[in-house]
Amino acid sequence: MQLRQKKYRYFLLFFFISVAPCLSALQTVAIYQIEGTNVSTQTAQTINNLMVTFIKAQKKYRIIDMRTEYAPKEYPKDSAADFVFFAAVQTVSDGIRISLTLKGPEDTATRFISKVYERSNALLLDSRRLINRLFDFSIALEQPAQAETLSD
Repeated sequence: MQLRQKKYRYFLLFFFISVAPCLSALQTVAIYQIEGTNVSTQTAQTINNLMVTFIKAQKKYRIIDMRTEYAPKEYPKDSAADFVFFAAVQTVSDGIRISLTLKGPEDTATRFISKVYERSNALLLDSRRLINRLFDFSIALEQPAQAETLSD
């Protein structure tokens, strides 16, 4: 009986020692409020909430919810986050354009996706794929200055 308890205690000790570094290795993402131009506040808020939900669903990042503030122009030097995520939605002649940006510190590349949809429903349906592409660092994306706008 004592040998069994000893093995159980060693197992628990080993488990907690090995799990702790894994939990602290999660990178953090600060998510800022979406900027909407010529878009209803309800549409902008729905897109914003959906994006946050999809980022949380990846379970690879700890989220710092900064949706009460607008995105900074540059990466904040005093930020506790590893990345800053922000988006802009605007109505254009072709439909509705969404631009997603994931910025890291100066030594990390900025990732950018911009796409035009005919309707906001199509944007909502495709937003999970856009988030997955933005956060998947194995997929090469265009640089912000060269980003191509795609139409559906």
